[in-house]
Amino acid sequence: MQSALPRSGRARIARTAWLRALVLGMTTLAGSASVAGAGSRMTMPYPTFFGTIPAATYDVHGNRLGDAFLAIDLRDDGSVEMDVVSGIDGGAKNVVHAELEPVRVGEETRLRIVRQRSQSFEPSGEPMVMLEVDHEKGVARCTPPGKDPESVPVVKLPKEDRVANVPLNLLFQPLARGERKRLKFQVFLCLGGPRLVNFIAKAAGEGKGKKSQVREIRYGPDFGKMFSWVVDTVTPELYFWFDAGGEGQYIGHRMPLYSKGPEVLIVRDGFPPSTLLD
Repeated sequence: MQSALPRSGRARIARTAWLRALVLGMTTLAGSASVAGAGSRMTMPYPTFFGTIPAATYDVHGNRLGDAFLAIDLRDDGSVEMDVVSGIDGGAKNVVHAELEPVRVGEETRLRIVRQRSQSFEPSGEPMVMLEVDHEKGVARCTPPGKDPESVPVVKLPKEDRVANVPLNLLFQPLARGERKRLKFQVFLCLGGPRLVNFIAKAAGEGKGKKSQVREIRYGPDFGKMFSWVVDTVTPELYFWFDAGGEGQYIGHRMPLYSKGPEVLIVRDGFPPSTLLD
């Protein structure tokens, strides 16, 4: 039976249910396993492009809200730094940063995450909680605005963690290139208390019609087979889009601009957002 609630009302209830499930269904990490041998076990390929990719932030109807960009820098030692900034002109914004180091995996040199940082700003410009993950030290923290990060208790990560909050455009390359159908990882969250949440990403394949040149990746919390319906019905719509031509070139992604904030699309220049919308 069709609900009497308008779609926007049902969406708000669904989002609330999702957040409640994360808060109640996951365990906070304080006092978890020792950090001996700490470090990320997640490796990913080098980007095919270095430099700044100009982009824009759009609402879910394709209306432009503000500027955005993705910057990827290659250092002399082979390490990589990534910065992504998106937001609404004169309003809320999101700033993320990641540092990755080269590691040898068999005959291939790949990248492993060393540090990640994420912070959003409210429409008034006031900063929100800063999320930081240090994979070398095996710790993470959620620093409230105005607090000294050194005064905030750290949360220990499991040995060889699988946390990947920021460089998802690199992590999802096997899906973008059609080499894998799904990929499991973890996301560190501050909302409701610091915690790790198991996530899963699935390749939807190439689209039809106007999406024929786009490979779509959907990702969300991994509640197991019994609760797989949750990802499709009550979670925010989390997507990444890549060029289906073979190199897995990043096109854009969709996610909340900040905790409990509006869902937005970040799309590189040259790709109309209508290409990605149903």
